[in-house]
Amino acid sequence: MAWDGRPPPSIASQLNDFYATSSLVEKHLRPLTIEWYLLGEVLTNVVFQAFGLCILTALTTVTVYIVISRKWKDASTFFFLSFIIPDWISLVFLWIRTLSQAVQTWAILDRDMVIVRRGIDAITACMLSQNCPEHPAWHGSMPGYLLHECVGTAIFAVDTLMHQAIMCATVWWLSSRQEKKSSHMTTLILLAPIIAACVSASLHVQATCSAAKAPLRNDALIKRAWAALSEPLRLDATTAELTRFTGLVLSLLYARVIWRDREGWIVSVTSGWRSLIWGLFKVFGVPACIYTVWTAVYKYFEGGRYISPLAYIIMSAMQSLVIPGTRVYPGFAILALRLKHSQPSGDNHATLSGEEHGSSTRQDAETVDGRIGTQRKNPRRYPSRE
Repeated sequence: MAWDGRPPPSIASQLNDFYATSSLVEKHLRPLTIEWYLLGEVLTNVVFQAFGLCILTALTTVTVYIVISRKWKDASTFFFLSFIIPDWISLVFLWIRTLSQAVQTWAILDRDMVIVRRGIDAITACMLSQNCPEHPAWHGSMPGYLLHECVGTAIFAVDTLMHQAIMCATVWWLSSRQEKKSSHMTTLILLAPIIAACVSASLHVQATCSAAKAPLRNDALIKRAWAALSEPLRLDATTAELTRFTGLVLSLLYARVIWRDREGWIVSVTSGWRSLIWGLFKVFGVPACIYTVWTAVYKYFEGGRYISPLAYIIMSAMQSLVIPGTRVYPGFAILALRLKHSQPSGDNHATLSGEEHGSSTRQDAETVDGRIGTQRKNPRRYPSRE
């Protein structure tokens, strides 16, 4: 091997390079166990959320088919569709966000494994040939996907604003049914806060995605990527305040709708207030109680406690079924009540049959009386049997 004119590295510099390479390998080797565990959890969530999405997709398809085949266009149809279809879209968004988290977790894990493998090869070469790399080229390698923070923030914002828009459409539809023609002031009051929230959310998402693509140091960028995986994604303060203000406006307008129809509500409450309260509890109270209990249980086991893989699989399966189920339960409950009231019961069917039989008997009797009267007026047309 030809000498390039440079003096050979000293033993001290070689030891420093060897120590630096070993420290770098140890730095990326330590979190591999945690990364594998996190990847297993995320993939478990992806699988069970896909299973829950398939079940909810089948139920939503059946619901839409029932509505189209029966040609329902009343208020109950609008209400249970507004509960079912948006929550199905939310579950699709949730699955995409979890899939993005799985892809980024695998990208970080793959990057650490590559660094550890190349570092071990460099240490081996350093020990055998005493040629330790001073600044390894593989140290600055980046994961292939670091956009989970951008994707997750965008999905969370779109999902929140979609539900706000559905509520605005519901209140506007109820107001238009009362006023026959919704006023421009009501439309403006509904549209102004939701449009402002959409603009604020778009600016927040743009800022988040720009920060995710900003050139940072390797360690700072990986730290931000891990923060996006471990911390829940939320809206910024301005968008959150605008969404709360939109909810307040919707509550006031809905109270206005109820006040305009107060006589009907008073009659409904006074005539059967027990059945009304029990019906509201069955439709809205039952899923709220189930959601509260399950959320408390899930947070208890999730709050920094180590659980076995089998227990986590069971918890993930329950989470993927209970949360979507409690969200779409009111819509399916309203659909069940709609189907129950649209089909006549056995007593009603017997009453209707008796009424039809009585009407046909009366028609036959009237026909016979008419023929007898005609025979008396025209005796030659109907000769007697004598």
